[in-house]
Amino acid sequence: MTVSVAAFVDLGTPQQMARMDGPDLIRLVDGAELLFCNDYEKSLLKSKTGLSEDELMARVHVRVTTLGSDGVEVIGRDLDRVHVPVAKERAKADPTGVGDAFRAGFLTALEWGLSYQRAAEVGSMLATLGLALNEAAYMAEIIRAGITSVPEGQLEASTALGMSWGLA
Repeated sequence: MTVSVAAFVDLGTPQQMARMDGPDLIRLVDGAELLFCNDYEKSLLKSKTGLSEDELMARVHVRVTTLGSDGVEVIGRDLDRVHVPVAKERAKADPTGVGDAFRAGFLTALEWGLSYQRAAEVGSMLATLGLALNEAAYMAEIIRAGITSVPEGQLEASTALGMSWGLA
């Protein structure tokens, strides 16, 4: 299955959605092959447009909704509901970029000809990887800042006392 990039709508900017009125939002999603949103964006869309779930689904072919810790839901006109859970959360983390990573994995999987179920699984795995890499980058920066905050004189004094660079 090949999906044209022009055929999908990403509601991943609730700040922009807040500025749009109902008719503008309806024009935005009307006829979309794929509608990407999270549960908050879906609720905002329905609230601002007054569309019911059935009316929304009459305007889009497939809706992909990320549900945070509850996973992702894919529903469509000619599609059985797909629900994919996410990896178990071990600690709270900054979710910046997770939705982008999910969409990249999902769309790539569709381009490969995989099913919506597999696309949601690939997207979820990429989202998890993106979260892990983002957290690793933050941790690396904290460690780097700690190392570079030690004054050079402190390092010299430590080595003069016989400590190795690793212990200093």
